[in-house]
Amino acid sequence: MRNLFQFLWRYNFFLYFIVLEVFCFVLIYRTSYYQKSALFNASNSVTGRINEVGSNISGFLNLNRANEQLRKENARLRTVLTRVHKITPEKIPDSILNFNFKYIGAKVISNSINKRNNYFMLDKGSRDGVTIDMGVATIDGVAGIIVAVSAKYSLAMSVLHKDSRISGKLKNNNQLVNVTWDGNDYRIGVVEDIPTHVNLLQGDTVLTSGHSHIFPEGLMIGTIRDVDESYEQLFITGTLDFSNDFNGLYSAYIIQSFDRPEVQYLESKKINE
Repeated sequence: MRNLFQFLWRYNFFLYFIVLEVFCFVLIYRTSYYQKSALFNASNSVTGRINEVGSNISGFLNLNRANEQLRKENARLRTVLTRVHKITPEKIPDSILNFNFKYIGAKVISNSINKRNNYFMLDKGSRDGVTIDMGVATIDGVAGIIVAVSAKYSLAMSVLHKDSRISGKLKNNNQLVNVTWDGNDYRIGVVEDIPTHVNLLQGDTVLTSGHSHIFPEGLMIGTIRDVDESYEQLFITGTLDFSNDFNGLYSAYIIQSFDRPEVQYLESKKINE
């Protein structure tokens, strides 16, 4: 104990300096938007590098799974192109590739599912063309929305988040619904805003509606699990099984909508009602 007091007395000015420096940094971070943003981007980049190293190590153990996912995706795309355009995949004209959405392949380098507000990080950033509000999906369906971007990495708000609200529709009748998450089971979502006259059945497929212009129309969200049979209100609710396994996110696609800026501009011109 005596040696501890001697140490503190001997270096008391240096310790005071460290404490005051930390206090100053805290004040700057809390009161200055610019410094907060700079520190966030710096920490995001450092965290991204650390997570990427860990992801690269575990990636070797998932090569077979990743290759299988790529094979499934390639087969699905070739099938869709052949059925829709009635041509062989080897003879696809350039005009067919001029879609309203661009897809950027990415790898998930960190992910959480056990919090009320979950996020995952991707190894693509602004230098790859990624910006805030781009959608993220996997071959199994919708995964999240980009909320922060650095040069090499991007952070996505998962569907497993209290602020996530995905515009969807029922495949069998195109009835519009909204999909949220109640914070409980990461495998199960909530389907809301279903009119009571809609005949909602277990096993019905829920797809993206395309109305948000973040996700293309027709991406998988999940399948109806249960329906709330109480009809006391104008709308009923249900639960669905997410098509994505959020505990096993590995590879993903960041989705850029070419129409979204124009839509946002027009929406900003709306007269407030």
